[in-house]
Amino acid sequence: MPVGGSCAGLRSADRLSEGNAGPRPALSAYTYFGIILSMAGRKPIVWMGSSLRDMKAMPSPVKKDFGGALHGVQEGRAPPNAKKLKGAVEGAVQLSEDFDGDTYRAVYTTELEGVVYVLHCFQKKSKAGIETPKAELDTIEQRLKGARKLHAQRATRQRSRFDVPACATEQEREMTKEIEYVDGGDNVFADLGFDEETAARLARKSELVSVLYRYQVERNLSQKAFSHLVGIPQPKLSKLYNGKVDGVSVEKLIDAIARLGGKVTIKVEAHPLANAGRIELELT
Repeated sequence: MPVGGSCAGLRSADRLSEGNAGPRPALSAYTYFGIILSMAGRKPIVWMGSSLRDMKAMPSPVKKDFGGALHGVQEGRAPPNAKKLKGAVEGAVQLSEDFDGDTYRAVYTTELEGVVYVLHCFQKKSKAGIETPKAELDTIEQRLKGARKLHAQRATRQRSRFDVPACATEQEREMTKEIEYVDGGDNVFADLGFDEETAARLARKSELVSVLYRYQVERNLSQKAFSHLVGIPQPKLSKLYNGKVDGVSVEKLIDAIARLGGKVTIKVEAHPLANAGRIELELT
């Protein structure tokens, strides 16, 4: 992969079918639809070094859980099992997942305003101890420095490009040519290689979990007390906050929001410019 910014192949289209051009009637949106993800309030994600390639190479269940955790971080959730690193890598946060006898880790930082930088993703080789190996810490430290430099250069140009991630300009590539990074797309699950339908489904669940999380935080409720309110066992709620959204249905999450007095409106309409409809969830 070339050094410098890239976002090729990370755009998730909202079209799921191919055929004749022109919009379909609204009724057919029930069969041909994409899910349009809301970017409002969600921080963009930047993958430093080989972090995206490394996470994409992990087992699918691990990618789903890490993807759910990172999607939550983009929306302001703090995964309960996240570990803040110290020393030379202070400012970095580590996620850990066990799968099939192996341990996988993903490290990110939110210390740079408005952006989530994924610094490193790796499989822990040593079976002894829980400490992060020095070689991995060195990589994290190097990429954290790179993220700070990249962020400072972009901030200096006073551009609002992070509102909706876009491909780096030629000027930006020249100024940051020694820094390897990839600007994420509008759906972290799509970045990780999941098909469009799966990526949209997982992202939608994560968005609904974020609604629950914000409600709990704003009302200063304990997780145990909140679990009784929404009808989700506390251990399951903790897993959801950690990004494990694949094992819960959208219906269950909507029911939990309804228990709090929230309203979820599902709008189905034909896409005006493509051969596909769309579904939007409106939370009020």
